[in-house]
Amino acid sequence: MAPFSQAVAVQHDRNIDGTDVYRGEIDSEWTIGSVPNGGYVLALMIDACMKRQASTVHPDPLHVTAHFMAATALSKFEIRVKTIKNGGMLTNVQADFYQLDRKGVSSHLIFGVINPSEPTDITLNPPSPYARRLPLHRHPSNAPLSNEWSSVYTYRSRMYTTDEPEITVNNAKDSPTRTNSKTIGGGGIDWASWCGFTDKTERITTQSLAFFADAFTNAPMLLEDQDGNAVRKHWYPTTVMTLEFKSPIPPPSQVHAGRTVGVWSTGKFINEPSGRHDQYTEIWTAPCDVGEGGDEGKGPGDEWRDKQVCLATSYQMALMVPMARNYANRKRRNKL
Repeated sequence: MAPFSQAVAVQHDRNIDGTDVYRGEIDSEWTIGSVPNGGYVLALMIDACMKRQASTVHPDPLHVTAHFMAATALSKFEIRVKTIKNGGMLTNVQADFYQLDRKGVSSHLIFGVINPSEPTDITLNPPSPYARRLPLHRHPSNAPLSNEWSSVYTYRSRMYTTDEPEITVNNAKDSPTRTNSKTIGGGGIDWASWCGFTDKTERITTQSLAFFADAFTNAPMLLEDQDGNAVRKHWYPTTVMTLEFKSPIPPPSQVHAGRTVGVWSTGKFINEPSGRHDQYTEIWTAPCDVGEGGDEGKGPGDEWRDKQVCLATSYQMALMVPMARNYANRKRRNKL
């Protein structure tokens, strides 16, 4: 068991006909039940691809789409990476995750330069009135700590999260944000939190953004309990996940935390089969780590908000299946 920065590292093993093969072993601390967290697995794949691209003119991942075709297991793995196309502005890369020659995850990544030397004149950043603004209400210096994660999250001691009471209130069944036959648009259910590593030596990295993008509470879990807690005894495996990297990660400073991000997520639909549901997620910089930052954010001033940037956005389709399916994966793990 290891901190995230150690648990996510992969090693180059060999090159076969232009395909680089990286190897490693799933860390048992970064699981939900008996299955590795999907964002953690994607972080491993991004790490392998970044190692392959490090010496090229396109070293930065800009976008990744991953299809999770089978539950991964606590075992050794291989990630096979090859270039699909080299272009003047972008490089397309394919990465596949294998355990015992069984492909569990297949991904397509687009690499480029996330901080170009000649930035475009057209952006939707503050102070533009069209700019997307930080969607969290509380400053991390005074946000209440959350105890939301249960024992099935084996990495809970490595992480901290906070509550957003204003968003929780809006999720209530009697909230004025609920819809009716006269509503145009609207609907859905939201979640947000300041999420960070408890280990003060850890840092936010490109790889860790994949994990944070999968660290939200799924929409079915946020609905008011109507079935005697049955929904909360389910597992929500990711089937498809996209991740777009929006901005370079700023170094730790007085305005940007080193090991904390803001995560905001919303779900609009829950459908059959298997409780299929969507989640859109944004990952933002944080002005400080949770419980730190002095008096900033405790007064009426909101200047700290305009200093924060969106680091990544994500979309995923997930399912809702009995937790017993998750623990059944232990039997398969023992065979790998």
